[in-house]
Amino acid sequence: MDPGQLARVLGTRESPVTHPASLAGYSCKMWGPYPALVDGPPDSIVQGVAFEVNSQRAATRLARYETDAYVEHECIIRFENGDTLLGATFKWRDGADDPDLMEGSFNLREWQSKR
Repeated sequence: MDPGQLARVLGTRESPVTHPASLAGYSCKMWGPYPALVDGPPDSIVQGVAFEVNSQRAATRLARYETDAYVEHECIIRFENGDTLLGATFKWRDGADDPDLMEGSFNLREWQSKR
């Protein structure tokens, strides 16, 4: 969700264009300061942003950044205007009951203030 961090991960000077979006059927826990997407009830919604990965280089850099703690997972992305699209996200590898995860929520402003 942090455009500056995303630009660093992708190795670009310009921040990628992101779009407010959400995922249904997931919830978020925390792995230290990092959000961890996990399966949730079908009616739960996780808010975030989406952007188009337009090269294999970008996909590889994203996967490397996420580490093996996360796995790429196909999902339906819903945009603010109601449009949906088949996309991908990174989901926590071991599920919601993993003892490494804590209840909590990700606060982008707090994250940015500590960077």
